[in-house]
Amino acid sequence: MSDIKPRNPFSSQDSFSERISDSDKPVKDTFQDALSSRCSAASKGYLVDPYVSLFGLFQKKTPMINRGTYIRTRAVDDLVHKFLTSGVTKSQNTQIISFGAGMDTRYFNLLDDKSLEMDKVSYFEVDFPEIVQQKSQIISKNPELNSKLLNPDFDPVSCILNSQHFKLSAGDLRLFNEELVPKLISLGFDSSIPSLFIAECVFVYIEPEKVDEILKWISSSTTFSVMVSYEQVLSNSSFGKMMISNLQMRGIKLKGLEKYPNLQSQKERYLRQGWSLAENKTIWEIEKKVIPPSEISRINKIEQLDEIEEWMLLSSHYSVLIALTHNHSTYSNEELASFLTFSAS
Repeated sequence: MSDIKPRNPFSSQDSFSERISDSDKPVKDTFQDALSSRCSAASKGYLVDPYVSLFGLFQKKTPMINRGTYIRTRAVDDLVHKFLTSGVTKSQNTQIISFGAGMDTRYFNLLDDKSLEMDKVSYFEVDFPEIVQQKSQIISKNPELNSKLLNPDFDPVSCILNSQHFKLSAGDLRLFNEELVPKLISLGFDSSIPSLFIAECVFVYIEPEKVDEILKWISSSTTFSVMVSYEQVLSNSSFGKMMISNLQMRGIKLKGLEKYPNLQSQKERYLRQGWSLAENKTIWEIEKKVIPPSEISRINKIEQLDEIEEWMLLSSHYSVLIALTHNHSTYSNEELASFLTFSAS
């Protein structure tokens, strides 16, 4: 393992916010919300994440936000773990592609899980150039993070941090076919091996036609892929309309919700784009039906949640989806369907 060798150091005088001055800035800044929420949940003991504090400062969040962050993270983490340990993928070379990854720490936490064969996993993260630059700078300056990467190298011209197993690249999902796919392939993306795509509050900000193009490319160009997505739903409810209005005041438009406003329409979206299976649940359903009661009891002891009705309303407007597509697969329907089962490890 060696230090990252940046060919052109970043200026420490310019703040990250000052380097963003375009119409995408409100969406780009949402990574800070996710990061501060995860920092808060980890600091209170909801989550175990020794790395998140290296990427951001602690900001205290409400018990409701901490709870939502925990359940969202737990659900996605369990689905990632299922992908890596399933009989369909275990002991094979696999790859994970995280769209709009922001300051996500999942890769570093996966490396600490000795039950996983992470030397067989190629992990790609994609985000806007400014975010990739900031994250690369943090990794390069922190020995704890830097030492976990094999032969890391950052190229400021292409805005790519490339190491043996971890690839962090700038990219615009709206230019997926023409720009991002060739870049991923140049970094080692292999359409013939099992692939897991992660999109947490990403697709909803993009024109739905552009997202449909991404989903169609994955279903038609990869041999075996799983998608895990976290997004808002129920935009037509009173609470949903208020949520949309509040985000619009920040300059954020949920472009995908008008066309795909609920759980059923979001599942059908994948099937129309050639995916084989799709299933989703709201955060409220995951809390009540998936997370073990012992875990719910544990987090109840961390902080008291008084606004039960408000929590039920909020958590019913966010969902986690898992979908699967396969071409020329020899796996049984039972094996494939097992991916669609939400279950906590």
